[in-house]
Amino acid sequence: MPSSTSSSSTKSIIKSRGIKKIEKRLTATQYVRKYTEMLVLGVRRTYALERLVDAECPIRAFEENLTEKVLEKHIAPLGMYTFHLNKLAQKFDKIRRKDLINAQRKVAESRECNAYIENQKMILEQKTQAEIQDFNLFNSNIIIFFIVFFSNVAMIQFTFFFIQVSLFISYLSF
Repeated sequence: MPSSTSSSSTKSIIKSRGIKKIEKRLTATQYVRKYTEMLVLGVRRTYALERLVDAECPIRAFEENLTEKVLEKHIAPLGMYTFHLNKLAQKFDKIRRKDLINAQRKVAESRECNAYIENQKMILEQKTQAEIQDFNLFNSNIIIFFIVFFSNVAMIQFTFFFIQVSLFISYLSF
């Protein structure tokens, strides 16, 4: 028996489907870089332009990869991809408008937050001033108390001294 015949009988009947590749997800910047490089290299430009139009990425990803400059330098002069260029221009404008609105909203929220903080500071300052006034009133009441107390003590001591002097004089008169 030839060796080829014996090996065929030992083969498994179960078909191997192979190992599936686990695709790692690209970040927005990596995604845009991939298709921007395809445009620079001139590989599958229509496909790359469609992927960039469909990409849900922040404007930062396009700016980091200089996508707009690549479009102006490598694609616009060809004159063939005006539909895709117009779509991308609209997309960039839309993203920038949305980012501007979000930035304005954050500024407004921070202003509201700052106004709230300033209001809380003012309330705290008013409370502090009221506490200082209460403290001053308390201190003045204590001072008045001690003045009255010591004047009464002095009066009692003077009265006691007067009684002693009177007793001494009455003692001498006998």
